[in-house]
Amino acid sequence: MSSNIDFDESLYTLLKQASQKIAKEMKTTIDTLINDNTLKEIATFIPTSLDDLTQLGIKVELARRLLTAIQEHVSDQHISAGLDIPAKTATNCKTTDKVYIVQQIDRKIPLEEIAATKLISIEELLDDIESIYCTGIKLNVNYYVDSILSPDEQQEIKDVFMQPPVNDLKKAYNVLGDTYAKEDIRLMHIKMLFETPKKDNR
Repeated sequence: MSSNIDFDESLYTLLKQASQKIAKEMKTTIDTLINDNTLKEIATFIPTSLDDLTQLGIKVELARRLLTAIQEHVSDQHISAGLDIPAKTATNCKTTDKVYIVQQIDRKIPLEEIAATKLISIEELLDDIESIYCTGIKLNVNYYVDSILSPDEQQEIKDVFMQPPVNDLKKAYNVLGDTYAKEDIRLMHIKMLFETPKKDNR
């Protein structure tokens, strides 16, 4: 997993304790129930639905028990559930997809290859990357942007985004649409988003 990802250590500890308790009740070991990497993934993305947990391959009964612990932690720590993901992207990137996409971008895999592997379009992949940005996870997409846009082209697109209204995609499409593909404009916008510290709304 990318070194840029930080997991919630207190939640990880809570989940590990809950898993150990469940394993003891079932007279088995924690390793037979859930592996440590999965616990860290849960503590990274903090899924708040049973479906998200079962997507990680966790059995329903265990997922229900862990979900209770997660919900209590979210409530106690006043964590904002849903992680401020825009409505248009919130349902497009499940927890397991986030992990995969982050790993592939960390390895500097071309976005076309990532999209092809997931059987989605580049536009859908960009939706997913935007949703990852909204979780506060840091990604570096510069390697891909640099492969499709020269420094001068990047600066030209950036200059448009810096003009009022700032970061307006629709305006950028109107101004640059005859010169650049929408995906290229959007990618430059995503690069700028990741280069700007995200405000904490908690």
